[in-house]
Amino acid sequence: MANLSGRNKKTKSGRRRFSLFYGRLRIHPLFLLLGLWNTLVGEFPVFFCSVVCAVLHEFAHAAQAAKLGYAATQLTLMPYGATIRMDIEDASAKDELCIALAGPLCNLCTAALFLALWWCFPSTYPYTETAFYTSLSLGLCNLIPAPPLDGGKVLYCGTYSLLHAYLPPAKAKKRANLVCKISTAVFCIVGAVLCVLSAVHGAFNLSLAVFTLFLLLSLFDKGEPHYVKLDFSDRRAFERGTPIKHVAVSPNCTVKKALTFLCADSYLVLDVYDETEGFLGSMTQTQLSDFFQKNHLYATLAWYFS
Repeated sequence: MANLSGRNKKTKSGRRRFSLFYGRLRIHPLFLLLGLWNTLVGEFPVFFCSVVCAVLHEFAHAAQAAKLGYAATQLTLMPYGATIRMDIEDASAKDELCIALAGPLCNLCTAALFLALWWCFPSTYPYTETAFYTSLSLGLCNLIPAPPLDGGKVLYCGTYSLLHAYLPPAKAKKRANLVCKISTAVFCIVGAVLCVLSAVHGAFNLSLAVFTLFLLLSLFDKGEPHYVKLDFSDRRAFERGTPIKHVAVSPNCTVKKALTFLCADSYLVLDVYDETEGFLGSMTQTQLSDFFQKNHLYATLAWYFS
């Protein structure tokens, strides 16, 4: 178990950067046992490749979510791959969709790179075959429209967006969750049937059985918030001497928009003006961070000055 982050860190150039993680790396005991077993049976390269692809997948989710102002609290290496804790409750359906698709697209891009590598350098095929098929299968499997897979999140966001047009938000969320559970149940049934057929033909598919069980257990998982909001305040900026970056904005500027003005080598100060160019006041980077902790991404700065 290792600490991945705490506060803002410094790069070699001395500039501050905001970490994707405000938590820790956790290694499940069964992950270690599975790694030991794969080593003993001579399958460690396959195991290692699967872990790397899974971690890249989760990092892609974290990177996309960080653009919205969130950081992961925990990355867990599990026997079946890696999981990342996240809560993007404040994000819109469009933003959730982008975060969900980031993981599979990362794997598909990695697979495409290996494919291009084979085209340019055919001799690399024996060394990258496992990585290619692992990346491809991980990307495609996660596009299956069944929670907790990324395809399930895509299904939820799409369904919610359609229902939200004529239903109250709470009811739209409930119906969208129901659609996702039905979809997951259907895939569980399909998986179970395929497992039985494979066993009847004398070629039982253990991977399919584990995957189906994973989906089945997810039906009873209520889920919990797993992301924390980034704390991008920098109260020590003036102690070390930092240039101040002034940005003029209107009261209608949202927190999400304000986050795009953050710069690694300067301290942000937002100067807020009304429609008649009357000065309403200033909001420092630390004040913006504190405001973000108490409000959602789409809260306008008008709330702060009201």
